[in-house]
Amino acid sequence: MYNAMKDKRFKPLEDASSADWFRRHYLRRAIYHPDQLQVTRPYLSITGAHMCVTLSMKFTCPDGDCILCCDLKT
Repeated sequence: MYNAMKDKRFKPLEDASSADWFRRHYLRRAIYHPDQLQVTRPYLSITGAHMCVTLSMKFTCPDGDCILCCDLKT
């Protein structure tokens, strides 16, 4: 059911295996400032015609360092 509902415009975004996530400023800021919530300025989302912000944070998990990122529609 989910696959039938996918928007074909986003097909190129499905394969992130060669993505360079370090280019993303929200990831770099989370890495350089652990345990501090990072919030981007509002920007136009690539997955739709709406503005969003990204929240990111690096923290320690039982298995090591983790980074959590979340996009919020504004």
